[in-house]
Amino acid sequence: MVNQKWNQEALAINLQNGYLSHQNAGSGTTNGSYWNATIVVNANGFQADDIIFENSFNQYISLKESQDKV
Repeated sequence: MVNQKWNQEALAINLQNGYLSHQNAGSGTTNGSYWNATIVVNANGFQADDIIFENSFNQYISLKESQDKV
């Protein structure tokens, strides 16, 4: 796999193995990723006071949802 995008073959292998065969490259890299950005702001003078940005995409899912094959 050359990028961090969703891949049906990687999902099938992960489900068979019971663990991830491909690790997300993580914070600070893009590597073609859709996984790392919580928010992208493109504005001059942007300020965020007393706000918490949480990157929880696909973090809170049910067991049934995690076993779903699209």
